[in-house]
Amino acid sequence: MFLTHQLIFTESNVSTVEEVRKLYVWGQRLKDIGVVKDLVNLERAVVTLNEVETLKPFENCQKLMELIVRKNHIKDLREVKFIRKLPNLKSLWLEGNDCTKKFGYRKLIIRSIPQLTKLDNIDITAEERLEANNDNNEYMLDFLDSIGIQSSKITLLKSRRNGLFGLKKTASPISQRSSEKISFKTKISLSNAHSSSSPSESGSTDSAKEDSHEGEIENRKFSKKRSSKSSNILNAVSMLLGDLSQEDLIFVSKRCKELAESKAY
Repeated sequence: MFLTHQLIFTESNVSTVEEVRKLYVWGQRLKDIGVVKDLVNLERAVVTLNEVETLKPFENCQKLMELIVRKNHIKDLREVKFIRKLPNLKSLWLEGNDCTKKFGYRKLIIRSIPQLTKLDNIDITAEERLEANNDNNEYMLDFLDSIGIQSSKITLLKSRRNGLFGLKKTASPISQRSSEKISFKTKISLSNAHSSSSPSESGSTDSAKEDSHEGEIENRKFSKKRSSKSSNILNAVSMLLGDLSQEDLIFVSKRCKELAESKAY
């Protein structure tokens, strides 16, 4: 079944959609409630015991303060993307829908809709909100991405989770050329040393060649190491920093300081 304007007018005792402030449609097996999008002044909606599958119709209800959709057919928790930006929404009741079975359900909702003060008729505590906001596990970050909540901080955290910004540990062309130059200069130096040495100095020359060869290998290792762990990462970090807000930059700065201090010992 589907909701009609006439049913809304009858239930709300009004004659125009602009007059509708409250909507009560209990147990009427409603599946399509698309006309709710016209209720621009709606403040409270109760659609318990129906067959509603999506929250999209409430997307335009900017004055909505309380939404009760208990015991419906909402399976995908990502449906909250349609209501997360409603500025006045303070209370949401989803209990009895399959979407509430998702791991971390309560924390996901609290993080996704920060203006909420009550979820499933239970007040959201300061401790719950802090825990949700500090939860940067994979399931949380993936969910936030899936409903369109993307920020530089989330991008940075996901990149860190994926390991050193997900970059392959290969030397950059510039670093490779630098390594080749060092190797070439080392070879020239060895050649000059060999041609200018006398027979009596052959022993020391061989020793010098061995030392130089070892130095050449170390230079190559260092060049590759710096290329993979420094050059690429620093370039990636530099690009990300440009998109961060002042608050995010402060967060990154503190974290960098902590890491630097821990590596100093």
